[in-house]
Amino acid sequence: MAETDITISPIVSRESLLFRSLRPKGIEELQQLAGVTWSDHNVHDPGITLHESVCYVITEAANQLNFSFKDLIATPKGIADANINYPSAATNLPCKAVTLIDFRKIILDLSEIRNAYFDITLESKIPVFYDSALKQLTYTAGLDTSPVLWGGLYSIQLEMEDDLLNSTEINLTVIVGGNAIDVILTFRYWDEVSAEWYAANTVTGVALEDTIVQLAVTEYQDFYSEWTINFSDGSIVIDFPVWIKLVNPLPGAVTVPAFVAALQPAISSVAPGSPYILYKQRLLDVKTVVDKAHEVFLANRNVGEDISLFTAMRLQEIAMKASVEISAVADPVEVFAQIIFAIEVFFSPRPGFQSLEQLLIQEDFKVENVFLGPLLNSGFLSEKDLNILSKGNTIYVSDLIHIILDLKGTLTLRDLSLTTYFNNVEAIVDERNCLKIKKGYKPSLSLTKTELVLTRNGIPISVDKNAVNVRLNELHSAAAASPGPGAKDLAIPFGNYPEIGNYRSVQYELPAIYGTGSAGIPLSSPPERIAQLRQLQGYLFLYDQILANTFSQLANVGDLFALHQQRSKTYYHQPLYNVPGAEELIGYLSGLQTWNDFVVTANNDYIKLLDDAGEPGDTFFQRRNLLLDYLLARTAENRQDYAAILTSLPGNFVKQIILHDKEKFLEKYPALSMARAQAYNYALNKAVAIGTAPDVWDTENVGGYIKMVCAKLGFVSDKERTLYHLLSENFDLIGPPGARIYRMRDNGGLELIRSQISFSNDGLATDSIKLFLRLGRYRENYEIFQTAPGKFSFKLVFPLPPAVPIVNISYTGAAILADEAAAENVIQTIIDIIGEKYTLEGIHIVEHILLRPRNIGAVLSDKLFKPLTVEDTFLTDPYSHVVTAALPSGKQQDFSIVNDPPTPFVTGERLLDEEYKLFLQQTILREAPAHLLVNIFFLDIDTDPLEALFDDRPSLQNFERKLKAWREAVADKTATIATKIDTQRKLVTVIEKIYGA
Repeated sequence: MAETDITISPIVSRESLLFRSLRPKGIEELQQLAGVTWSDHNVHDPGITLHESVCYVITEAANQLNFSFKDLIATPKGIADANINYPSAATNLPCKAVTLIDFRKIILDLSEIRNAYFDITLESKIPVFYDSALKQLTYTAGLDTSPVLWGGLYSIQLEMEDDLLNSTEINLTVIVGGNAIDVILTFRYWDEVSAEWYAANTVTGVALEDTIVQLAVTEYQDFYSEWTINFSDGSIVIDFPVWIKLVNPLPGAVTVPAFVAALQPAISSVAPGSPYILYKQRLLDVKTVVDKAHEVFLANRNVGEDISLFTAMRLQEIAMKASVEISAVADPVEVFAQIIFAIEVFFSPRPGFQSLEQLLIQEDFKVENVFLGPLLNSGFLSEKDLNILSKGNTIYVSDLIHIILDLKGTLTLRDLSLTTYFNNVEAIVDERNCLKIKKGYKPSLSLTKTELVLTRNGIPISVDKNAVNVRLNELHSAAAASPGPGAKDLAIPFGNYPEIGNYRSVQYELPAIYGTGSAGIPLSSPPERIAQLRQLQGYLFLYDQILANTFSQLANVGDLFALHQQRSKTYYHQPLYNVPGAEELIGYLSGLQTWNDFVVTANNDYIKLLDDAGEPGDTFFQRRNLLLDYLLARTAENRQDYAAILTSLPGNFVKQIILHDKEKFLEKYPALSMARAQAYNYALNKAVAIGTAPDVWDTENVGGYIKMVCAKLGFVSDKERTLYHLLSENFDLIGPPGARIYRMRDNGGLELIRSQISFSNDGLATDSIKLFLRLGRYRENYEIFQTAPGKFSFKLVFPLPPAVPIVNISYTGAAILADEAAAENVIQTIIDIIGEKYTLEGIHIVEHILLRPRNIGAVLSDKLFKPLTVEDTFLTDPYSHVVTAALPSGKQQDFSIVNDPPTPFVTGERLLDEEYKLFLQQTILREAPAHLLVNIFFLDIDTDPLEALFDDRPSLQNFERKLKAWREAVADKTATIATKIDTQRKLVTVIEKIYGA
């Protein structure tokens, strides 16, 4: 038999809304229940009258249940007032860059970049080879070597928004015998020059190395030269090529030798505004943009990935020849400018960012498509718009014809042809079919070489080129101006607050003769009649309470599904103080109180009865836990394994901790999920002064992958930090032998708390500290209390057997806690210190691709990994898509003693639990991108007093020191090459030891 999906219909049954449907159904149920004991079911029957009254109330409940969900969860201030588990589209749907398309979007989001192309590259700047004979990596190619084809590396080709930065040309005017000769100098592209050009120096000298060579003689003569450039810091660049092209043929009175003689000093000048000065400044401007793009990538890169190189968008210059017939009323300047602009846009389109307002009016608008990928500052960029920017390798003349003839004012076109140039040298002349665009190049329309003739009635028209340039600048400015980002999010559809919690008693629906309504019964009624009324009211009170609770449940739907509830309930009720006869019916619970005092008492006996009846025992925990599991299931997450591990904690607060951890995880989930594959920014350096440490240690700069893993593992802190700390940094034992007391100090040395009883020896005191570290990490285990007016304190409240007096620890700090907020701050300080220093709970991730060689020299080179062995697998490429995860084992040993047996360390108790350890490993592997090989190692603490002298021991302390030094050297812009090489070599050595241990 085929299984069918079980679903809950969002449509309320119409029968529940209609009295005429409810009444016969109810009577039918009564007949089945009563059988032969009740035969009269006519309208005059009192039981039927009661039944009809209840039916009226049920129709109202059904009517309120039929309200929209946004109305049901609304609050007087809107749903954002209390229910933060309904994130907006921009909070819940976007993600950090994952795909090549995503990365391209975030680069195009920079206003300085017009276009960018991401490619996966198998090459790095420094080639590395695997020697199959020696079974090792080497920098030297040989007979038995094969190149390492890197995985996880990207190359990015950039086109700048400023066309000047895309160009390698600089215009120069040379004076020869009173004649002004205009030439174009063509230099190397910005990705072809050495580091000296980007250094903080100046050009101090330019010298021609040999002669300026004249190339093949054409109408516009071309020349080639090589130069030596000196910089103010003493560095020198030799063999630097420059191509020279005449804009117009030399005048008859100027010979080539005379021109060359005047050209040499003009090029070699280092005066402000001279060619090489302008060229270096252009390179520095390019570097500013490239650095900005690099920063954006590093802030968004995924685990195991990196940039290999940035390349320039090279220009394949194209000149167009055409004759265009225009209409009698067309403005020649406007038509000329529109033709040039349309061809430029075709050759080099801009990103088509749109605002959310523009997208909302489109027929194919879908929220999930609009917020797909990363959220951008410039607006929204669809894949369709990106396709317009895709590289084409052919320019068809027919496409240009259509573009020109689609413009207003053009009639016919004759004799259109294209000529292409590389470095001012003609490659293909007067092509009338199509031109191929060389790989890595983009077409660029040359205005100086283009010959566009406008005709009217077949007669050429003179066009003011200056006016054309002015109009072109206006068109360029209008095109560069984006529509603006506008709104970045869709407004949450707030509901109308319906005030549905109010309940009107069934008693008001009965006929007046019953005496249950507002009129009641005469004061002169005999005791028997009064008793009958009380009996009926008592009978109806049960129905009233059930129905009133139903209305209250509907009124609290928003709180029921909220992450942080206003009331810790899953069954909601309301007291019926205003029901007729309420004081007499429930007044016996009031004891010696007056009725008014009883009503205003927040937790009176009546309320306690309702609480106990609604959620006895563990009912709240079970239902709330299921509701949180439902909210987790909406995100495809499951926290049941972690909750099961938490149940091993002692005490009565475990259930609160489980609920709190699930709520906290759900609260952080949009941010965690958005960046779950993200790595840390290895170049982040917020230093404002030389010598300030980069932001890569003791920092939140850890990446989304680590944040998600730490959240799922229940770590108090996810910071990248030193995990090993001695208790003596924050704890000490005081008092005489036999009466030892322990206390905890903050990181500045000020006392926070101390035990209120003494211990007979240091061992018992240390055991109590260990238990405190286990329990003191949870806020639920602390109780704040008032000691005097304006004075508060707190203590750890955790009922344990008398043999373990952990409960006797409380605040003893010097500062007076004036209110509960001050106490909360101190409690949070304690929790932070425990979580960051005394749990051993943290994870270090090393992406091997970041350890690939970047420096090679005759004296020192980056160390190459030895081929690593992972579970009997020999990795000939230990860099690509390989990640090492290192964690504390919770054990210690003396590494100076061979085979010293590990013993438990004083902290890190959870890491010794095999069930938790297995859960930890599974979580790290599940959260890692599937293409990565993640190797997990648990490192012991070295107890050797001289351990810091040995750089190659696979201990936790040694690994953390080497990792910290390498990270800081990579991010430090002032670190020397020698320092970077040294830290890289030492970290690689330790990792090799860990794999071989």
